[in-house]
Amino acid sequence: MDCETCREAVSARLDGETEPPGADAHLAECAVCREWAAEAVTLTRLLRVREVLPTPDLTTAVLAALPPEIHPAPDENSTESGDLPVASRRPSRVTSFLFRLRPTHRRATPHPATRSTASPDGVESASRSMAGAAGVLSGPVSPDAPEPAGRRRLALGMVAVAQLTLGMAQLLGVTGHPHPGHVDPHATAHLLNESSAWTIALGIGMAWAAFRPAVATGVLITTTGFLAVLSPFAVIDLATGAATVGRVASHAILVLAVGLLISIRRGPHRAGLAPDERVGGPGRTERQHREHVRRAHLRPVSRKSAA
Repeated sequence: MDCETCREAVSARLDGETEPPGADAHLAECAVCREWAAEAVTLTRLLRVREVLPTPDLTTAVLAALPPEIHPAPDENSTESGDLPVASRRPSRVTSFLFRLRPTHRRATPHPATRSTASPDGVESASRSMAGAAGVLSGPVSPDAPEPAGRRRLALGMVAVAQLTLGMAQLLGVTGHPHPGHVDPHATAHLLNESSAWTIALGIGMAWAAFRPAVATGVLITTTGFLAVLSPFAVIDLATGAATVGRVASHAILVLAVGLLISIRRGPHRAGLAPDERVGGPGRTERQHREHVRRAHLRPVSRKSAA
C-alpha cells in the first residue's frame, strides 16, 4: 500500500466508512503517514468536539432595557429579604406587552387566565398571571373551533364511491358508451377495459386519501394530470359528436375531487385531535411538526463509531 492509499484509508476510518485493508501495516512502517494520521485525528476531534465556554448572564441588562411602563411596581406585601414580590395587578401590563410581541399572522384567542383578578391570595394570582403569559406566547386555539377537515374527508370519500361506481358501470357495460373510431373490436374492448381499470384506480386512490390525508399530495398530482390531459380530448369529442354530453359531464367528478384534495392537502393531516397533539406536542408549531415528520425517516449513513 502506498502513502496516498493509506491516507485515504485513515480518512475513511475517521468518517466511519469502509476502509481498504493494510492501512495499519503501512502506518507501522511509515513515520510520515503516522504523523499525518495523528494530525488528522486531532483536527477531526477539534471540528467535532468544541470546548464549552461560559456565557455571560444578561438577565440584569435585559430587564434594565425593558420599557418603563412594563416594570411591575413594588407591592406592599413583598418581603425585604430580596425575594421576588408577590403578585399585584401590574403583571397584566407585562402580559399586554408580551401579547404585542406575538406574530401578526396568528390571531389566537387570549387565554382566560390573562385577565388579572383581585384575590386575597397573592401567590394564586401570580400563578394565574404567569400561566396567562405562557398562554399568550403559545397562542392557544379554542377547542370549540369548527374542524372542517373531517367534512372534507367525508366528501372526498363520497366522490371516491361515485368514481368507483362509474368505473364499475363502465367495466360491466352498463353505460353503453364504447369507444368509437376503432376498427378492431378486440382493441375496442381492451381499451374500454383499460379505461375502466384507470377509473377504478382513481377511485381507490381518492378513498385512500380520504382515509389517510397524508397521501393526498400524490393522489392530487395524478388526478390533476389526468384531468389536464382528458379535458381537451373531452372538448374535441363533444364537438365532433364522438361523446355525449352526459358522458363528458361525468368527468365533473374529477374536478370536484381535485378541489377536495387541494383543500385536504392544505389542512392538518391529523384532524380531530387536540391542538397540541395535532402539531406534535406542546410547544411545537405545525411547521416544526412537519419538519420533524419529514426528517423522521433519515438514518446515519454509517453506524461505525468515528474517532
